[in-house]
Parts: sequence; C-alpha cells; structure tokens
Amino acid sequence: MTVGRIFIFDENPGQIITVSGSDMHHIKNVLRMKLGDTIIVCNSQGNEYRTTITEMNSNIKLNVEEINKTNSELPVCVTLYQAFPKGDKMDIIIQKCTELGINRIVPVMSDRCVVKLDSKSVENKKARFIRIAESAAKQSGRSIIPEVTLPVTFGQAISEIKTANLGFVCYEGEVTTQLHNVLTGFKSTGFELNPFDKKSIAFFIGPEGGLSLDEADTAKNSGLIITGLGKRILRTETAPIFVMSAISFMFQ
Repeated sequence: MTVGRIFIFDENPGQIITVSGSDMHHIKNVLRMKLGDTIIVCNSQGNEYRTTITEMNSNIKLNVEEINKTNSELPVCVTLYQAFPKGDKMDIIIQKCTELGINRIVPVMSDRCVVKLDSKSVENKKARFIRIAESAAKQSGRSIIPEVTLPVTFGQAISEIKTANLGFVCYEGEVTTQLHNVLTGFKSTGFELNPFDKKSIAFFIGPEGGLSLDEADTAKNSGLIITGLGKRILRTETAPIFVMSAISFMFQ
C-alpha cells in the first residue's frame, strides 16, 4: 500500500490536520489516495505523524493515529556552498544531496561562474530549487526539507564556512590532504554524536572552471581545510554528491 508523505510547519498540529493547496493536489491526483489511506506528516521538528485520511472534499482531513520521533536524519548538520553551475546541474545537485541528507544548500557566485543572475531570475530559481528539495525530501523519506538560500559571494561563503565545527574547501589542486583524512580526523576528535545537539559540517564546491587564483589564495589563507577528492577530477555536479555520500557513510 502506498504511504504518502507531506510536510507542515506547525510544532503542534493537533489531532486533526487539514491539508489544502498543492499538498491536496499531490495526495488526490498524483498519489491517487482514498479515504482510509495512510499519510505520514512531518513537522520539520523531528516528529512524524502517522495519519489516516478521513475526509476528502474542498480540503483533506487527516486523523493522527500515531506520533513518532524520526530517525531518518544524519547525526550531523551539513551545509553545501555550491558555486552556481550552468544549465540544470543545480537541480541535480539539490535533488541528490537532499536524498543523501543535506540540511542547507547555499548557491555561491564565484569568479568563474558562467551563470549571471538578476534579481527576478534569482527569486524564480530559488522557488524552483525549493520545490525540487521538497519533492526529493518526500521521495527519500526525509523528516525535513533542506533550506535553499539566496546566492552569496565567495567571500561570504568562506566566512560562513569558518563558523562550522568542520569546514573545508574542495580543490582539485590539493594532492596531500584528502577527504577521507578530513572526515576520519573529525570523527576521531572525541565528541559524541548527539541528534539533539548536532555538530556542523560545511563545505565548498567550485564551478565548472574551478577556483580563480585569487579565490584559491583566499581559501588557503582563510585557515579552512583545503582538501582533494581523490585521484580524479570530478565535475561540479558530481563533487557534492561524492562528498555527501562520504559524510553519510562516515556518520550514519
């Protein structure tokens, strides 16, 4: 039996949950669910509500049958700072990183980004990215929808990454320090993985043309870890998926 999944932004939704708008359309016309079917409702606060459809008219009524704490999230909070790629590559990055457990995605406008955005296109793309993240979160059984922010500059990205418990910049020119050393070293520092007080990991992935010389110098002088991703050069859309897979494997 198909079990649908939707997200709400209410810490205490009560015994009866009312669904309308795009979620109602998804339940009725995409999932084709009927009275008595089960819907999982996530409130993005770590709770999952197992509900039953009791009414389908101008809106949908769900009766809460059971409340559970979710265990589908990573025990670390991960943010990707992704240099804005061309084409639909960001769509793929958001979808796959959401499936792998990312918490936040921050587009970055770096020197060698091909894409140039005006204010209107930025808002349109952000709305699209949020829809992709929500769809991927539903499909993969996430209990939260990752946040997708407005773009920041490379300098802003470096400053924000430095505030994480573990921050690193992925750079194809680095041959000494590699990702497995970085993650293993972080895990062995002795802290306890606590799902209610998560440690933060933040990392940067460059654009198709890589970092400019000035950006590479800025990254190296920032105090952040500069790491390679193995013996092969990965595409900008492959690199974040590679890193998220490694983080998921290491900490899940």
